[in-house]
Amino acid sequence: MKDQRLEIKEALESLKAAERASDFEDLAVHLAKRRWPELVATERKSDGGEDATSFYRGADGKRRRLACSLTGT
Repeated sequence: MKDQRLEIKEALESLKAAERASDFEDLAVHLAKRRWPELVATERKSDGGEDATSFYRGADGKRRRLACSLTGT
């Protein structure tokens, strides 16, 4: 059985990693919106990996979807 301190440390590391990923998503969406202003950020959970989407076609007639990841998966 793991020591309680070790469990707490692992939980805090997991929270820090999740926060970094969240910050990265926000930055990626912000930067992508500079090029494609029609993008809208999607929900944090249950988005199927998609971080932003366009709900209508852009000037070039295409719909855009954005997915970003720190792990490349």
